[in-house]
Amino acid sequence: MWTGIELLRVFQDIDESMPDIIDQFFVIIAKAEFQYFLPVILMAVLLWCFGRKQADLLMFNFGFSNIVGYVAKHIIQQPRPWKLDPAITPSQEAIKGAPGYSLPSGHTTSALSSFGTMAWFCRGNILCAVFIALCVIIPFSRMYLGVHTPLDIIAAAAVTVAVCLVNYRILNMSYRSDRDRMYVLIGYAAVAIVLSIVSDVIAGKPLSNKMSGFCTLMPICILIKERYIGYDVPDVPLKERILPAIPGLIAVVLILEPIYRLSPVHPANIAMTTAIVFIILVYPMLLKRWQNGSVTGAVADQSRSACRVSIGEDASPCFRKMRKGRAAEATMIMTAMAAMNFLWAMVPNLDLE
Repeated sequence: MWTGIELLRVFQDIDESMPDIIDQFFVIIAKAEFQYFLPVILMAVLLWCFGRKQADLLMFNFGFSNIVGYVAKHIIQQPRPWKLDPAITPSQEAIKGAPGYSLPSGHTTSALSSFGTMAWFCRGNILCAVFIALCVIIPFSRMYLGVHTPLDIIAAAAVTVAVCLVNYRILNMSYRSDRDRMYVLIGYAAVAIVLSIVSDVIAGKPLSNKMSGFCTLMPICILIKERYIGYDVPDVPLKERILPAIPGLIAVVLILEPIYRLSPVHPANIAMTTAIVFIILVYPMLLKRWQNGSVTGAVADQSRSACRVSIGEDASPCFRKMRKGRAAEATMIMTAMAAMNFLWAMVPNLDLE
């Protein structure tokens, strides 16, 4: 069977003449911070700041592309490139993030399902180019580091495209009525349970699939949120939507990193599951309360402003300054979060699984 492994030998020859920083860069972008955590953060941004339809597509594309890819990986049981060809000597750092079987590539599945979906949302925007670059660089890095063959990348792309097309069709059907929505979400949860059981039977150990908890609880949490919490993104300018989301985004990072690095068992599974419950259920409840408080506060502010104007004071310059200050604060916090995520990625992960 063709695997394209000869291309890895070419990359290996090229790598010998390249500075070490190239390997280090590719190792960094292949870490969990880019494979799992950044997509989860993007899910929170979409759900809290843009709307459920965009968030739905990203969450289901990412979750079910990965869980299906993992099942396929254990059914096919394709060995890693260095086991197929002893002449392949992959980066030792890259091997730590490449346990188990090879086909399809999990990093490629994660990148295409998350950053590919975001590129589609951002088409016509400069961010589209950034997400497309990640969709290209991450799969390429896996071949360059010698941990995946071209066939692994192609198979991952095929799985991702197939799952994303199915999701797009099914999710559009779910918006026709509340009843359809309930059936679709329950169906997704049932499929996730079946795929998780299949994964565990094939692997011979419980919770073997890193996405089992994520994919099972995600549709259930969405159903609970829509029926009992009822949070919707407010129809206000983007800056005013981002501001209340910033503490939640920081909390997501603080949930993911410590659990992933310190949990003695199933760190990725537990971290991802905890984060998605927080994103879909916990923080929307807080946003709902904040939203209700803002409405009450806005009425009170109007009353106070009317009093000020009545005595010859113009309050609007003060509010304009406050809004500008909040926008600047939001920009600084988001920049700090991006820097934090990249710095965490440069810290060697504990070899926990």
